[in-house]
Amino acid sequence: MIRGLIERLGYLRYLVKPGMWRWLIDRIDYAVTDHVQPWSVLRRGAKCFVHPTVVFRKAENITLGADTRIQPYCCIWASPKSRITIGDHTGIGPGTMIFSSNHQFEPGTPYHTQAWTERDALIAVFSVVSAVAFSSVFCFAGDAKPV
Repeated sequence: MIRGLIERLGYLRYLVKPGMWRWLIDRIDYAVTDHVQPWSVLRRGAKCFVHPTVVFRKAENITLGADTRIQPYCCIWASPKSRITIGDHTGIGPGTMIFSSNHQFEPGTPYHTQAWTERDALIAVFSVVSAVAFSSVFCFAGDAKPV
Protein backbone atom coordinates (compact mmCIF):
# COMPACT_ATOMS: atom_id res chain seq x y z
CA MET A 1 0.00 0.00 0.00
CA ILE A 2 2.77 2.47 0.90
CA ARG A 3 4.70 1.55 -2.24
CA GLY A 4 1.62 2.19 -4.42
CA LEU A 5 1.11 5.57 -2.75
CA ILE A 6 4.74 6.55 -3.37
CA GLU A 7 4.43 5.52 -7.03
CA ARG A 8 1.30 7.60 -7.43
CA LEU A 9 2.91 10.62 -5.81
CA GLY A 10 5.70 10.25 -8.37
CA TYR A 11 3.30 11.76 -10.91
CA LEU A 12 3.56 15.06 -9.07
CA ARG A 13 6.93 15.63 -10.73
CA TYR A 14 5.05 16.48 -13.93
CA LEU A 15 3.48 19.51 -12.23
CA VAL A 16 6.80 21.34 -12.28
CA LYS A 17 7.45 20.80 -15.99
CA PRO A 18 6.62 23.83 -18.20
CA GLY A 19 5.40 21.60 -21.03
CA MET A 20 2.62 20.23 -18.84
CA TRP A 21 1.27 23.72 -18.12
CA ARG A 22 1.36 24.66 -21.82
CA TRP A 23 -0.51 21.45 -22.63
CA LEU A 24 -3.12 22.19 -19.92
CA ILE A 25 -3.66 25.78 -21.13
CA ASP A 26 -4.06 24.54 -24.72
CA ARG A 27 -6.73 22.05 -23.60
CA ILE A 28 -8.61 24.69 -21.63
CA ASP A 29 -8.47 27.08 -24.60
CA TYR A 30 -9.77 24.33 -26.90
CA ALA A 31 -12.64 23.49 -24.55
CA VAL A 32 -13.71 27.13 -24.21
CA THR A 33 -13.34 27.96 -27.94
CA ASP A 34 -15.05 24.86 -29.32
CA HIS A 35 -17.57 23.94 -26.65
CA VAL A 36 -18.34 26.70 -24.13
CA GLN A 37 -18.30 29.96 -26.13
CA PRO A 38 -20.51 28.74 -29.03
CA TRP A 39 -23.41 27.97 -26.65
CA SER A 40 -23.70 31.66 -25.76
CA VAL A 41 -24.51 32.65 -29.38
CA LEU A 42 -26.04 29.49 -30.90
CA ARG A 43 -29.72 29.84 -31.87
CA ARG A 44 -31.64 26.67 -31.09
CA GLY A 45 -35.27 25.64 -30.91
CA ALA A 46 -37.04 23.82 -28.09
CA LYS A 47 -36.00 20.28 -27.14
CA CYS A 48 -32.67 20.27 -28.98
CA PHE A 49 -30.20 17.60 -27.96
CA VAL A 50 -26.58 18.29 -28.80
CA HIS A 51 -23.93 15.83 -27.63
CA PRO A 52 -21.09 17.50 -25.65
CA THR A 53 -18.47 16.45 -28.23
CA VAL A 54 -20.09 18.44 -31.07
CA VAL A 55 -17.89 21.28 -32.32
CA PHE A 56 -19.31 24.54 -33.68
CA ARG A 57 -17.47 27.36 -35.47
CA LYS A 58 -19.08 30.74 -36.07
CA ALA A 59 -22.04 29.55 -34.00
CA GLU A 60 -23.69 32.96 -34.36
CA ASN A 61 -24.37 31.93 -37.99
CA ILE A 62 -25.93 28.56 -37.07
CA THR A 63 -29.61 27.92 -36.31
CA LEU A 64 -30.94 24.61 -34.96
CA GLY A 65 -34.64 23.86 -35.33
CA ALA A 66 -36.87 22.45 -32.61
CA ASP A 67 -36.43 18.80 -31.61
CA THR A 68 -33.08 18.49 -33.42
CA ARG A 69 -30.68 15.75 -32.30
CA ILE A 70 -26.96 16.00 -33.02
CA GLN A 71 -24.97 12.87 -32.17
CA PRO A 72 -21.31 12.56 -30.99
CA TYR A 73 -18.24 13.87 -32.81
CA CYS A 74 -20.01 16.13 -35.32
CA CYS A 75 -18.49 19.32 -36.74
CA ILE A 76 -20.81 22.12 -37.79
CA TRP A 77 -18.75 24.98 -39.15
CA ALA A 78 -20.31 28.11 -40.57
CA SER A 79 -18.16 30.81 -42.10
CA PRO A 80 -18.26 34.57 -41.53
CA LYS A 81 -20.41 35.31 -44.60
CA SER A 82 -22.69 32.28 -44.70
CA ARG A 83 -25.28 30.55 -42.51
CA ILE A 84 -26.18 26.98 -41.63
CA THR A 85 -29.84 26.32 -40.87
CA ILE A 86 -30.95 22.91 -39.60
CA GLY A 87 -34.70 22.38 -39.72
CA ASP A 88 -37.09 21.04 -37.06
CA HIS A 89 -37.12 17.33 -36.17
CA THR A 90 -33.75 16.68 -37.83
CA GLY A 91 -31.22 14.02 -36.85
CA ILE A 92 -27.50 14.45 -37.47
CA GLY A 93 -25.64 11.12 -37.20
CA PRO A 94 -22.34 10.50 -35.38
CA GLY A 95 -19.26 12.00 -37.01
CA THR A 96 -21.18 14.09 -39.54
CA MET A 97 -19.40 17.21 -40.80
CA ILE A 98 -21.35 20.19 -42.14
CA PHE A 99 -19.40 23.11 -43.64
CA SER A 100 -20.72 26.29 -45.25
CA SER A 101 -17.44 27.08 -47.00
CA ASN A 102 -14.58 25.42 -48.77
CA HIS A 103 -11.25 26.32 -50.35
CA GLN A 104 -10.85 26.62 -54.11
CA PHE A 105 -8.94 23.85 -55.84
CA GLU A 106 -6.20 25.37 -57.96
CA PRO A 107 -3.40 22.92 -58.88
CA GLY A 108 0.04 24.03 -57.74
CA THR A 109 -1.26 26.56 -55.18
CA PRO A 110 -1.21 25.75 -51.45
CA TYR A 111 -4.80 25.34 -50.27
CA HIS A 112 -4.43 27.79 -47.36
CA THR A 113 -3.61 30.64 -49.77
CA GLN A 114 -6.59 30.02 -52.06
CA ALA A 115 -9.89 31.87 -51.94
CA TRP A 116 -12.92 30.50 -50.09
CA THR A 117 -16.29 29.69 -51.53
CA GLU A 118 -19.00 30.51 -48.98
CA ARG A 119 -22.66 29.55 -49.36
CA ASP A 120 -25.59 29.14 -47.02
CA ALA A 121 -26.45 25.55 -46.12
CA LEU A 122 -29.99 24.36 -45.36
CA ILE A 123 -30.75 20.97 -43.85
CA ALA A 124 -34.51 20.57 -44.40
CA VAL A 125 -37.22 19.72 -41.88
CA PHE A 126 -37.43 15.98 -40.95
CA SER A 127 -34.02 15.21 -42.49
CA VAL A 128 -31.54 12.59 -41.36
CA VAL A 129 -27.91 13.35 -42.19
CA SER A 130 -25.05 10.91 -41.68
CA ALA A 131 -22.25 12.03 -43.99
CA VAL A 132 -20.22 15.07 -44.95
CA ALA A 133 -22.36 17.96 -46.20
CA PHE A 134 -20.78 20.95 -47.90
CA SER A 135 -22.77 24.07 -48.68
CA SER A 136 -23.10 23.01 -52.32
CA VAL A 137 -24.91 19.86 -51.17
CA PHE A 138 -28.40 20.30 -49.75
CA CYS A 139 -30.24 17.56 -47.92
CA PHE A 140 -33.98 17.65 -48.51
CA ALA A 141 -36.35 15.11 -47.03
CA GLY A 142 -39.64 16.91 -47.42
CA ASP A 143 -40.60 20.52 -47.80
CA ALA A 144 -37.63 22.80 -47.17
CA LYS A 145 -38.71 25.49 -44.76
CA PRO A 146 -36.25 27.90 -43.12
CA VAL A 147 -36.67 27.99 -39.36
